[in-house]
Amino acid sequence: MKKVNYVTVADEHMASFRYRIANLFPHLSKVFDVFITKGPRFDADIIVMSKHFDKDAGYDALNAKAAIVMDVCDNHFESAEHGEYYRTMCTEADLVTCNSRAMREEIEARVPGVKTRVIPEPYEMPELSACPYFHNPPRLMWFGHPSNLDTLEDVNFPGKLYIVTGNQRGFHGNVNYLPYSHDMMIGTAGISDAVIIPTLPKLVQKVTKSANRFIEALRLGKFVIAGNSPAHDEFAGFGYIGETLDGCKWLLSNTEEAMQRIAKGQEYIKERYSPQAIAGRWRAVFDEVLSSHD
Repeated sequence: MKKVNYVTVADEHMASFRYRIANLFPHLSKVFDVFITKGPRFDADIIVMSKHFDKDAGYDALNAKAAIVMDVCDNHFESAEHGEYYRTMCTEADLVTCNSRAMREEIEARVPGVKTRVIPEPYEMPELSACPYFHNPPRLMWFGHPSNLDTLEDVNFPGKLYIVTGNQRGFHGNVNYLPYSHDMMIGTAGISDAVIIPTLPKLVQKVTKSANRFIEALRLGKFVIAGNSPAHDEFAGFGYIGETLDGCKWLLSNTEEAMQRIAKGQEYIKERYSPQAIAGRWRAVFDEVLSSHD
């Protein structure tokens, strides 16, 4: 088996680690010898730099005989601390993978001539049936990394909002903060009517995000009210794209169609975004760099 070395500073508690490494591990391990380290292993055939900011380790990897894949799922190209490192790694890598089409456009604008491939994240939530009854006003759920809480700052919502993030717990008016866990996600979805994913389209760091939260919300059987984002375009027919209040009004006036959209969305993502399917896309990338690497 060819050896694939994922080099990352991320751990099992980080979404990027789960979505872009851990959840794919069982499937990739069937065809590659896959191992995860914080620094590059020079006996590897492929080194994947994923969620990595150690410049010394990155530049060491470039000196290895292995094919180099630079995996980009966060936009650090404007960062004073990491921007130069990211541009150098993308320039020197055999191939750059990323999480969304918008991120691909950003990379290609920053690093002309770079070879890129989009590999989205697979789902990790179980598929749950949608509940045909909705509260009035709807009970809303938001989940994600604490760094994305800024997308909620100017959002108007009509009733209760459950926020599942980090290690936070407590109440603030109609907002209930809950610590993130797999079980908490499922439990909170069970008492919510819809998941909201507001966006900040003027911030390029937000625009380049993937659609993983839209996908996970559909898996949990929830109606999705999402802001405008290139990543959401693919799923527009499976939820509501627009302002949160408008989406809540639409949901209460179109409950039957909302149920149909959830069902169609679940069917659409079932095969396309399964861990097996996404692992297949990684395998294609690995085969490509192995065949083209000098």
